[in-house]
Amino acid sequence: MSYALTVNRRLILMLLITCSIYQWYGNSVSAVDICRNKDNCLQTCDSTKCSSSCITSTACDQICNAKDCNMECQADVDRCVQVCNNEDCQITCNSKKCDQVCNGEQCTGVCSSDAQECIQVCNDEGCSVSCSGEKCTSVCNDKDCTTSCPDGAEECTQVCNAQNCALSCNATKCDQVCNKGDCTLKCGSGVQRCIQTCNIGPCKRLTSNSGWRLSKGYGILLIAPFLANLFNLLEKF
Repeated sequence: MSYALTVNRRLILMLLITCSIYQWYGNSVSAVDICRNKDNCLQTCDSTKCSSSCITSTACDQICNAKDCNMECQADVDRCVQVCNNEDCQITCNSKKCDQVCNGEQCTGVCSSDAQECIQVCNDEGCSVSCSGEKCTSVCNDKDCTTSCPDGAEECTQVCNAQNCALSCNATKCDQVCNKGDCTLKCGSGVQRCIQTCNIGPCKRLTSNSGWRLSKGYGILLIAPFLANLFNLLEKF
């Protein structure tokens, strides 16, 4: 009787130790989710270093409640969404529609030329997005946002509701709306339309265009680069 009780106690102790090791190991390594041929893929990440890779899904979602999440969507994915509730999230998106919502610091988004629409909503500081697709939109509700649209992008828009936003644009059409100040817009020489709407300054325009457009509440003007310096000077008074 006592021998059987001792054996049972040993078995229970070994089981508890095994479960503890398994739980520690599961929380310390990356959680990887690979989706193929699924209508909907969802990964909810509560541990560090989660990774989601979507190959041929209709919709792919990742919800990050912990640090250091990574998401990748291929071209056959219709919609790719990453919601970051903690810091250090990255998304690489080749799907038709890409969305990243950043509720924590240091979010990074990269949308390829396959993306028809790429949207980043930044609710905490230190967001960056690079977009080569048809339509790219960045909404900055906290400071230190950086948006980059290289050659090949069609429309690139940055809406700044916080300070220290920067848009570097070589897309066909570039727009920046500055509602808080400390905005910087740089348009490349091949840009057909470069518009900065400066509702609250100071705003900076760094452009190699032969002409660019400024919307200041009294219509859209087409002016030469030397007049940009004059507007910058007047905004300081």
